[in-house]
Amino acid sequence: MSSLARGNVNARAEMLVNDNISYSILRQMSINESGLTIGTKISANRIMYMRCDGVIEYCYEYYGFRVYGNDTYWDLSTFGLLTISHHSYNDINPETQATYYLTQVLDSDTEPT
Repeated sequence: MSSLARGNVNARAEMLVNDNISYSILRQMSINESGLTIGTKISANRIMYMRCDGVIEYCYEYYGFRVYGNDTYWDLSTFGLLTISHHSYNDINPETQATYYLTQVLDSDTEPT
């Protein structure tokens, strides 16, 4: 991960902090779907509730860094009919995300080639 990419992920996280989003325990994220079309990026101001692991996953996946999910429903930051439900507590939770999916982030100059 380059310094620029890391900066983008951090800036997206700061947007979420500034929006004072409420906490959710069941799903990583709940949004206002009104007017959204499939494939549209979900802006921070559409997020109504979010779990701690949802914050991390949303920020990374907004910039194309896949954290969790199958090939169809992995991008939590892009609107899809089943994407958010695919990220419910039964499928992923903060412990499994930290243990199995976010184990290492390297700078681009330290990644193996």
